[in-house]
Amino acid sequence: MYVRTDKRDQTRRVVTGEQADRIDDAHEAMAMGDLAGYDHRVRETTDRLRVRFGHEPAYRDVRWSMLNEDQLMHQARRDYGLYRNTQWKMMEELDRSGPSKQRQALEFALNIFYIDQCEPNNLGGLPNAEELGARPWGPAPELVRGSLTEWIGSRCEELGITAEQAARDYEPAAERLKTALKMPQRWVAIWPQCL
Repeated sequence: MYVRTDKRDQTRRVVTGEQADRIDDAHEAMAMGDLAGYDHRVRETTDRLRVRFGHEPAYRDVRWSMLNEDQLMHQARRDYGLYRNTQWKMMEELDRSGPSKQRQALEFALNIFYIDQCEPNNLGGLPNAEELGARPWGPAPELVRGSLTEWIGSRCEELGITAEQAARDYEPAAERLKTALKMPQRWVAIWPQCL
């Protein structure tokens, strides 16, 4: 059980995890100035999933579907910073899903770590962004340990593997991500200095 204040009606109440996610997502949409768009999108996605599943979908399924759509849109627009943020939300969702999803959550964490090390930028889908001096990826940053590496380390420990083994196991996924996002650095050049 969680306690949340719903800013729509200014009520504070005890809610389930799913209700807390709905309220948190609505607050984020309000902060972005698009609550009506968010509400419409939730209804549309719920309707689509209801037809596909043959029953009322859980909000977790609706949320995951919207995150997948966001991820594809950000990739197409070359908004790699926003893509990274969506990956973070997906990692959190998997992490909350319990032990059976820990390995998947770890892969998302490694994606985020890899993207962060290449300094993602958002080009907003502008076809001539690079002609105007915008770059999808910044210069190579100094590689520093942070809370994400600590999270990765603790998940590896829970899974009974070393961070080095997780980094090696992740290499094929990293190559696919590098190709899909046209990332400037290879995973094998980054992880030995960081994890």
